Amino acid sequence: MPGFRNLPSLETAALIVLGGLAATALVATESYEVRIEAQDPRWVQVEATLTPDGGSLWMNDEGDQGLAEGWAGSVRDFEVRDAGGLPIASEPEGLSRWRLADESGDAVSVRYRVRLEHDRTAL
Repeated sequence: MPGFRNLPSLETAALIVLGGLAATALVATESYEVRIEAQDPRWVQVEATLTPDGGSLWMNDEGDQGLAEGWAGSVRDFEVRDAGGLPIASEPEGLSRWRLADESGDAVSVRYRVRLEHDRTAL
């Protein structure tokens, strides 16, 4: 995408972040909130409420060719909480995928940060 030399464009950030986390099946996303950090616009804070199916969350792999860890390689501080705010353990499972310890299928809150450095990566 043209137009991102020093800082990532909002369009590209949206593609990386919103194209991101989903449940393993086609399920409704209740909400997504994306904030670009004012002090360092290369960091984006993402909060979502999702209803996973099968205890797995994944990121869309579109455009991640050549990235050793997929888009998830840019994800930091990944955390999942149940409806009551209690943490749910998660483990990386392959590229851009996390397995949840809780497979109940209940809605979860997901929070993570994304470091936008796609314009510095040679594919």
